[in-house]
Amino acid sequence: MRYYVALIISILFGLTLELVSISNYLEPFRPHFLLMIVLFWLYSTKTQFSVGSAWLVGLLMDVALLYPLGINALTFAITAYITKRNQKWLSKLSITEISAAFAGFYILQIFLSLILNNMIGYTTGFNFWVFGSVVSSILLWPLVYTLLYELCYILKITSK
Repeated sequence: MRYYVALIISILFGLTLELVSISNYLEPFRPHFLLMIVLFWLYSTKTQFSVGSAWLVGLLMDVALLYPLGINALTFAITAYITKRNQKWLSKLSITEISAAFAGFYILQIFLSLILNNMIGYTTGFNFWVFGSVVSSILLWPLVYTLLYELCYILKITSK
């Protein structure tokens, strides 16, 4: 029960951070908070958080941010599959190495969003400032990981 409370609180907190309005100048540097939280739960639990759970969180993000349904859901599901598939390898890495490995997922989310948006007619010009969010996500990953890890420690949540 404590696991589900921590999971729901962390996902709602991440969704809130995604919804917070920031300056247009800082928007390209907005970290992928919800994806970082999903990656933490995928990385730290063996069976409790799965591809379907990540897909539901992505769908929730699509609905909350008024994106076309399925864009973030697909990205989160692909990310979850790759993370679960490589969980043994990831468990041998340090936090900074995981941060660098997860940069690929942030880039994947950006490219899939661009491709799918262009496929459905929402054409947006590509600009290299979108990679600012990748850099900020890489820099914030150790903080997000530590906070969620401490939450799990306080609530005595173990990986099953």
